[in-house]
Amino acid sequence: MQGALVPLCSYFTHRHGLPLLIRLGYRFVITYAFSDIRFLKVSRSEEKE
Repeated sequence: MQGALVPLCSYFTHRHGLPLLIRLGYRFVITYAFSDIRFLKVSRSEEKE
């Protein structure tokens, strides 16, 4: 049973692991970009005053 389980696990990792990494990285980049934009807006509005 364990011999069949290892290829199955690696199969699922190759099938779903990469899209999961891309999705996580994508979410991280979006979150980082949004916080970066917000920070830039704040620093710009502070410069005006």
